Amino acid sequence: MITASVLAGRWTSTAGLRWSTAGGCLIFGAGLLLTNAALSAHPRYAPLAGALALTGAGIGATVVPITSSVLGAVPPQHSGMAASAANTSREVGAVTGVAILGALDNAQLKADLTSRLHQLGIPANFQSIVINALETGGVPPSSTTAGRGKLVQEVIQAAYHAFQAGLHAALHLSAGLVIGAGILAAATLGKHRTGPSRPQERAGGPTRAAGQSLPGWRSCARTSGSGWR
Repeated sequence: MITASVLAGRWTSTAGLRWSTAGGCLIFGAGLLLTNAALSAHPRYAPLAGALALTGAGIGATVVPITSSVLGAVPPQHSGMAASAANTSREVGAVTGVAILGALDNAQLKADLTSRLHQLGIPANFQSIVINALETGGVPPSSTTAGRGKLVQEVIQAAYHAFQAGLHAALHLSAGLVIGAGILAAATLGKHRTGPSRPQERAGGPTRAAGQSLPGWRSCARTSGSGWR
């Protein structure tokens, strides 16, 4: 992520805000999809590490042009407020995403595990014990599992598959949202002026009112100045 953030500055200056943002989102989404493909009950760590590295590179490549577009859309004297707004929106988005994806993961896990336990013929009272143990990390009492070694192993495998199903659902949704954001960036960025185009505005100098010329403004200032003296 750090390396991609460093290189993203050059990429943004070369490709522009539109394509650097869209490209970063596509890399981010591809990393999420590859992570989803690499996950299993017993994953191979090299492909998983590569997928996660690609995801981090996509995040780093996306943050820089987004920040640049925000700062370039306001006058220099308002850059502090713009940066604060961008950071706040990023934090709010992260918290909201964790809440939504966590709820989706938990709902999918519970539904999939309930279905698998029903197929195994597990009684309803034991199903609630298993689901509660999986959600809270607690261990069922030994009296509940005594003499049921094979059934316990089947339940553990069902729990693995259910957790994997919930994680897959969350990753699919995340990848879809990120890729959609990249498409939206490619379709909308660059169609409007992203910052002050006049040198006077960029330097923070005085702006002209509609229909007023700068020489007239200076002449008025000189006239008023003579009265002051």
